[in-house]
Amino acid sequence: MNRPGESIRAWKLERQLPVAQSAQPRRNEDRLVLKRLTILIVLLAMAALAQSELVGTYKKTINSRTQTLVLSGDRNAHLTTEYSTGKILVQKGTWKASGRVVTLDLSEKNGQYAPERIVFQVDDDELVATEYNVKNWGATGLVLERHDPNRSSGAVRPVIETLVVSPARALKVGEVLTVLMTGTPGGQASFEVLGAADQVALPEISSGRYQANLTLTRQMVVREAALVARLSVRGQEVVKEASRTITIEGPKAPTAARITLLPGSGAQVFEARPVIGASFSSSVQGSAYRLYFNDVDVTAQARMTQNTIRYAVRQNLDAGRHTARLVGPGTDEAWDFNIVYSTGGLQMSPANGAQVSSPRPRILARFQQPVQTGSVRVWLDANEVTGQTSVTRHEVSYQPGSDLQPGQHEVGVSGRGVGGQPLNYSWKFQVTGTSTPVGGALQVTYPASGQTVPQSFVVTGTATPGSVVELSGTVTQPLIPGVVGVKSQDLKKSAQSQANGSWQIPISVLAARGSIVEMTLTARDASGAQAAPVRLRCTIGK
Repeated sequence: MNRPGESIRAWKLERQLPVAQSAQPRRNEDRLVLKRLTILIVLLAMAALAQSELVGTYKKTINSRTQTLVLSGDRNAHLTTEYSTGKILVQKGTWKASGRVVTLDLSEKNGQYAPERIVFQVDDDELVATEYNVKNWGATGLVLERHDPNRSSGAVRPVIETLVVSPARALKVGEVLTVLMTGTPGGQASFEVLGAADQVALPEISSGRYQANLTLTRQMVVREAALVARLSVRGQEVVKEASRTITIEGPKAPTAARITLLPGSGAQVFEARPVIGASFSSSVQGSAYRLYFNDVDVTAQARMTQNTIRYAVRQNLDAGRHTARLVGPGTDEAWDFNIVYSTGGLQMSPANGAQVSSPRPRILARFQQPVQTGSVRVWLDANEVTGQTSVTRHEVSYQPGSDLQPGQHEVGVSGRGVGGQPLNYSWKFQVTGTSTPVGGALQVTYPASGQTVPQSFVVTGTATPGSVVELSGTVTQPLIPGVVGVKSQDLKKSAQSQANGSWQIPISVLAARGSIVEMTLTARDASGAQAAPVRLRCTIGK
């Protein structure tokens, strides 16, 4: 039989037992969670430790190119490829590690978006690419070796991977020297050219890439001086010397340029409108020179280049002596030359001093001796019209494209005969009015009455387009020169004027020198209107 006290204690024990039994599994579960969390923290710490061990620089040179990979603690990555030619390729991106695998995700190449992924396997102190673009890296792939042996000691020792100086030649005062350095990121960098420039800052323009431009001055003139770069990271400094020396040349003392005068001093010039000026053997400041022609300052009308000053005369010069003068730094050259015109050997229309009523007379020049067609130049007033002129070995022909103003006009023709002899002609004629032919109006442009003509020549002129132009005449040979003549030939020919009003009638005369050709020309247009007749009296020459 139980005692009362024992029953009560038994009852309390029975009431508490389920509570103890139910709390036990929860405590076991909490301990399991804590254990798993501890394992996770340890794994993460180990992973972080392993990843931090990968931070550093990896490098390898193969097949004339050097690859340098910098893995930063902030997970940024820089892959630099330097070729033996001096070309540098910089790729940027990020990196991550998982166990012994490093994944490199590059996003840009030399500042341009160019995504690329490279996967490496960590093999002791090497990174061996297992996934990469064969087109970029070749069949042998990419193997990089650890390049920071002091990592185990905890010291941060900076590394200068590349040091490039541009341009790779002797420099001149005023040019810009560019220094590019790649290496450990986050440092303070500078360079100096020994004897020329001290402690020039090299700013870090991107992670691990330092660059600066230096404009060269007269105080920096030096020859074959060393260029030294410095990089300091957390109190640790590294120094590297560029592979080539620096030469900076000062300005050279100017040398006097040799001057060639145009035309030459004392020259005989067979051209009505020569070019006057000078050419220099080296570059000069054209604005520092003044050019005078016949005591008139023509600098404003001259054309200047670094090596020449030229003034083109815009009117036919008179025959004889002309003067020129060139004044400039250390120069005062005065000279003269002579314009020579040919005499004889040319038949011209309109004739020298002739008066014509047509505002667009056809200008003709017939040479007695053949000429080199490529040498012929033709001017009308202030304009060269060679490009609009028909040129043969015996004749030049030019028709103005617009009406000439009433008054005096000047023609110039120059060239060379087939034997090389110079030819130079100039003559003037007068335009009496500017009215164009209307109705049956008739104008004769060649020959002029009283002019000497060859046995075969062409009568030319203008009339209303579509007009019929008729020529009739006689040829009289002298029996007793100046006293008695005998009629030897009748002339009767006709032609129709073209759309531009021009017409021409060829004439061939079988008569001796000195014979007289008398011609009468009439014109009738399509409406029947008849022009006043034009009468010509010419003499047969050679």
